[in-house]
Amino acid sequence: MKPITLTDEQKGYLVSNLFTVVALGLTRFGYYFLGNKEAIMTGNSGTLIFSEFIIIPILMGMISTWYWKSSYVSGWALVGRSTLNTFYGIIISAIFLKEGVICLIIVSPLIIVSITAGALIGRALFKRNDSNLNFSVVSLLVLLFLADSLSTHHYENMVSDQVIVKATPNKIWKNVVAFERIKEQNKYLLFK
Repeated sequence: MKPITLTDEQKGYLVSNLFTVVALGLTRFGYYFLGNKEAIMTGNSGTLIFSEFIIIPILMGMISTWYWKSSYVSGWALVGRSTLNTFYGIIISAIFLKEGVICLIIVSPLIIVSITAGALIGRALFKRNDSNLNFSVVSLLVLLFLADSLSTHHYENMVSDQVIVKATPNKIWKNVVAFERIKEQNKYLLFK
């Protein structure tokens, strides 16, 4: 049987997304060892944080560019590849991490920008071929990721709406209590 051979472009997509799955998995697994077992059991393993939206995508872009450095990739092609890499990441997040489609669509512009920034940083770093600088930048990003992942985050906000109704509380309260439950199933694809 002939072994599967991947192109450098395919390796860039595959390895960067594998890195992301492992990094996010370790983050979730880390909560377990830090004593937050209830959060893991309920699937509520923490707040999505800066490092998961910015640092990991930047590292994804840099990892991809490491594999793409053997061939010239123009700036717009790099943006296209970064966009495709984001698309692969979104599919993986929806399937394996059970993230909501609407949430993934909402954050996709931020992820595209971060992966593209990482790819551009990686291209600049790897073009210089300075191992010390490359190691320093990657190490700094990994340290920032670890520090942010291990820090306590309390990003809780309440969203509320206010309506002023000019009526007595007795008239209003009977309508609030008597509100009938919506029994119809949601038919919109993205809300399922």
